[in-house]
Amino acid sequence: MPERNAFAATLRDRIAQQLRDQILSGVLPNNSKIGIDELATQFGSSRTPVREALIELSHQGLVEIVPRRGATVTGMSVDTVRDNFNVFGGLSGLAAEWTTMRANTEVTARLRAIIDEAGPDMTAEQLIENNWRLHREINRNCGSDRLIAMIGQLSSTMPASYFNLIPEQVQISLREHADLVNAIARGDAAGARFLAEHHLRQAGEQMVQRIENTARDTAAS
Repeated sequence: MPERNAFAATLRDRIAQQLRDQILSGVLPNNSKIGIDELATQFGSSRTPVREALIELSHQGLVEIVPRRGATVTGMSVDTVRDNFNVFGGLSGLAAEWTTMRANTEVTARLRAIIDEAGPDMTAEQLIENNWRLHREINRNCGSDRLIAMIGQLSSTMPASYFNLIPEQVQISLREHADLVNAIARGDAAGARFLAEHHLRQAGEQMVQRIENTARDTAAS
């Protein structure tokens, strides 16, 4: 699963994150209207953090600001969503490979401790946080500040609440995380890269399927 800190620090960040997830997952399809007053009421806030969140999303190409009215979702096609996951997976695979080549017993112990904490009894929020911690630990040990920065930039194209959107992916993700950490621990750099890339590609296909199903259900209603 993608690396994203699901616990944003500010109200603006939380609003932007929720809207981003809804757009990236197809809950808010293209051409949907987003009202500033409605969002301010929903979050119990003033209009200012809502406007700031919409400006942030407009810079990411997800919405178009409508003066004095709010915003319109420009969204992403399923092809773009698939591309985002594939590109993110490619970079994450490279990070896993480089981390494997550099990993010592301390690194592998930290990775094992993270996956040992995860389990089906966790809430979705706890699983999201555990997922973020695992990928962060792998990425930050790759030895390349440039690669870490590129992964960080692309993380904004990943839905943070993935397990809320696709709960059936939880067990698959837990198994794939364990396989990835095992590959790193035994020094299998090529295997770790393959597993990380496959992990993200498969997650992307699940997201695309969800978006297509949502669009089909909406059209039929």
